[in-house]
Amino acid sequence: MLDAGCGTGVGGDLLHALGYRGIVGFDMSEPMMERAARLGAYAELVRGVLGEALPFPDGRFAAVMAAGVFTLGHAPAASLRELVRVTRPGGRLLFSVRDVVHDQQGFREEQAALEAEGEWRLLESLGPVRAFTVREPHVLVRLFACERL
Repeated sequence: MLDAGCGTGVGGDLLHALGYRGIVGFDMSEPMMERAARLGAYAELVRGVLGEALPFPDGRFAAVMAAGVFTLGHAPAASLRELVRVTRPGGRLLFSVRDVVHDQQGFREEQAALEAEGEWRLLESLGPVRAFTVREPHVLVRLFACERL
């Protein structure tokens, strides 16, 4: 599984606690990845930037997760295409998109294009929902689960 934009490793740590192994963390911030490494949840940590070509072969991952990276000033909608590329056919892509980013920065269009091109299909979507229940209750996200075709 790829944790795209893993940051300090919160998502990977939760997945590891649930029994997932072989998790690869990917992030642009060396200091954040150093914190993630201390958790011991990741089999591998790779530095890079979402929105650029990912340093992984086609279809490497059974699943890709991107939580909290598609938000204001972070990874662009074009990142989705590379995440699809590194997901194997039948694999799952699970991600959140901040509502204002989804509506204004090309995510809706990129998702529709990937579906029209036969790259993926939407399995489920939810939202907008609160991203943080206590802190910043005004921050809303949309959640998506897609299958790589």
